[in-house]
Amino acid sequence: MSSPPLVPGQRLDDGSEVLDAVRAGDVERVRRLVLNGCPLTATDDRGHSPLHFAAQNSHVEITQILLS
Repeated sequence: MSSPPLVPGQRLDDGSEVLDAVRAGDVERVRRLVLNGCPLTATDDRGHSPLHFAAQNSHVEITQILLS
């Protein structure tokens, strides 16, 4: 089941969506979330951030998006 697309300008209060998108390796969704101001400081229950997941899973393009 996929999440509904973001409405332009929509802001998310937590970063759980970006965590899910990074885990899935969904480059375009990560890009949309970042452009819409999704917080990138969210962590999972073990303290792993979106950047951690991107780097750990060799998602180079997502890592670049998160660092830009």
